[in-house]
Amino acid sequence: MFWTRLPSLNALAQIPAPRFWKQWLREPLASADTLGRVPAGLYADQLRQSIFLVYQQLKRNKALPDHQGVGLAVLDGHESHASYRRHCAGCLQRTLHTQYGDRLQHYHRQVTLMLLPAAPPGRPALRLLLDQEPQRPGEDEVQTALRLLQRVFARYPRAFDLVLADALYAVAPFFNFLLTHRKHALVVLKQERRDLYVDAMALFAQQAPERGLYRGRQCDWWDASDLCSWPQVQTPVRVIRSRETYTVRRQLDRQPELLSSEWIWVTTAPAAQLPTERAVRFGHSAGISRITLSTSLRMNGIPITSFAMTPMPSNVSCC
Repeated sequence: MFWTRLPSLNALAQIPAPRFWKQWLREPLASADTLGRVPAGLYADQLRQSIFLVYQQLKRNKALPDHQGVGLAVLDGHESHASYRRHCAGCLQRTLHTQYGDRLQHYHRQVTLMLLPAAPPGRPALRLLLDQEPQRPGEDEVQTALRLLQRVFARYPRAFDLVLADALYAVAPFFNFLLTHRKHALVVLKQERRDLYVDAMALFAQQAPERGLYRGRQCDWWDASDLCSWPQVQTPVRVIRSRETYTVRRQLDRQPELLSSEWIWVTTAPAAQLPTERAVRFGHSAGISRITLSTSLRMNGIPITSFAMTPMPSNVSCC
């Protein structure tokens, strides 16, 4: 349904099949009953095992190289669908304030982990979805992510060394969990009132920036290590700041305009393992990969989305 952008399987069966479907499927499209019955009969463990076998084969074929000794994975939450009328036992709920009053909306949200290997020589880089976990009612996204990582570490103990995530994951339980499993995190830091942010900015004011270049942008980089301003984390952390200057040409007058942006990340990875330039590149690649992952899940209807969902009772129809 994500791929076809149709409201139901019956609607899919009623429209004429486009020409490219015949070229892509090579067989007639299955009936609406079959399209609904087959995914409902899939087992999560069997699909996860299939993904693991694909990973093993790609690894043997040297198709999943690391980034100069560092394996990367990106973690992010995604909302698959929402409804005001239909819901199931696994649905989350939220109240939306509209001009017609408050409305209760039901939705599904899941946390997905994607492997980000480097590009093999002469070929584009692969992006491999390792696993996904649904967010349960009453828990936040970080709790869901920890449950997902616990299962992933058991099956992929050496698949990656560094986990990339957005500012929502800048919490001590997430960092400590990764440290317990000998992994590192690189997370966006946005909370300006927290002690770590204030102390890091004070140190940056006394440092001369390192000049660098990222995707054609002129950059000023600051890097402060061994910060103890976050005592809840089991080890001192490191904060990296990147101020980037670039030129855009507006469509209205075609005149160049000089813009700048600023990014700050916190990580437990030491500078010897993760130099500043590489940390900035990884931090930006996390944002690009999250957009790619979100688009993939919404546009292509990746099968992994369906097997991660909480099974629905047979008498309840969900979103």
